[in-house]
Amino acid sequence: MGGPLAGYTARAQDRLKTRKSYAELLEAFRTGPPRLSPFALPKADEAGNTVEYFVHHEDVRRAADGWEPRELDPGLSEALWSRLRSGARFFIGKPPVGIELARDEGSATKDSGEAGGQPPAGPYRVTVKRTAPLVTVTGPAAELTLWAFGRAAASRVRLDGPKAAINQLQAWRR
Repeated sequence: MGGPLAGYTARAQDRLKTRKSYAELLEAFRTGPPRLSPFALPKADEAGNTVEYFVHHEDVRRAADGWEPRELDPGLSEALWSRLRSGARFFIGKPPVGIELARDEGSATKDSGEAGGQPPAGPYRVTVKRTAPLVTVTGPAAELTLWAFGRAAASRVRLDGPKAAINQLQAWRR
């Protein structure tokens, strides 16, 4: 993907490929970070990897023909929304138009409420960039997360706002 650490990342990946078999890499992933890693701390691992693992899991799922969004455990939806609320500006970058994310869990919220579950945690909107023109991106927490992480083509969100601003945002997200 580029960036200042792209060369370092490529070299580290090459070293791992030559030192460990695929089975060994899977086992290392399964057993988690080394004891002395900051990610060995439960809260650090959760904060650093929940969204990352979700996005990459969905990358694999949505690469298949006929995929459909899956119903998530309400706890995962809440975790994704919490991370999105605190990190949306960082995840999205510097958009050319104003952006507001609006959480709408649709029928999943009604179903979880009927089953005794809790409604999604508020607030239900996050302003990423406060400027005009403004585009509101609406969808469930999972879909908004994917959209924010650059998976616009694979996310199921609705864009509302001036047509020119929507077009500008869509071109920028590509």
